[in-house]
Amino acid sequence: MSKYGAFVIIRVTVNDLDGYKPYVEQALPIAAKFGGEYIVRGGNPIALEGDEDSLRHVVIAFPSVEKAKEFYHSDEYQAIIGIRHAHSKGTLTLVEAYQG
Repeated sequence: MSKYGAFVIIRVTVNDLDGYKPYVEQALPIAAKFGGEYIVRGGNPIALEGDEDSLRHVVIAFPSVEKAKEFYHSDEYQAIIGIRHAHSKGTLTLVEAYQG
């Protein structure tokens, strides 16, 4: 049984690293407030199948899908999401953890 209930998976290409840094600095404590734990945060992806066009991958583990949604929809996160959009292009996906 996993201690995590959900994961937010972010695949992103950062266009302006200096402009993106304030987003990263603020997102970390916001995620933690909702029980989020960064388990992947970095670059250098290696495509084992298909094409890999993102330069940075982030995986944030949450105790539940509800907590992950609370993080994403929180006033604090919504206040900084524009920074991510302005300085990067990518996807943000919420997936439920395997509980088999």
